[in-house]
Amino acid sequence: MPKRVLVIVPFPLDDEGVANRRLQASAIDLGPDIQFDFEPVKAGAALLDSFHDSMLADLALYEVGMSAQERGYDAVCSDTMSDSGVNALRSLLDIPVIGPGRASYLTALMLGQRFSVLTQWDGWIPIYQKGVHDAGLDAHCASIRSINMRPDLKN
Repeated sequence: MPKRVLVIVPFPLDDEGVANRRLQASAIDLGPDIQFDFEPVKAGAALLDSFHDSMLADLALYEVGMSAQERGYDAVCSDTMSDSGVNALRSLLDIPVIGPGRASYLTALMLGQRFSVLTQWDGWIPIYQKGVHDAGLDAHCASIRSINMRPDLKN
């Protein structure tokens, strides 16, 4: 029986939007023993470009993930570099809960002593700053820069 991972999509996307997120994951073959189920939040942040949106995202992802263990999932993944909901879910669940933000920063530190972040949009820079700070990695972050292209979250 494959291990099941709940991937929480941080935006209230329709079926087409969730399918687009799922399609991104299909580029990586982790073998037949792992199954990823994508589930969007019911309501939440518009763009994750403010502390208000960050709070809404934490609550929205927590709401989806809090029953993951009861529903038979073996792990939970927050599908946002903000790691929204991760800390709250870790305090509740006994299964692994990961977010790509902290995991990316720590992976970069396996390759060197400092790292930089390149993001899509200026509006997301504060979220990255918060994530780096919350992980205690300020001294290791050389820069956070953006190509400043407003995101199209559905596609």
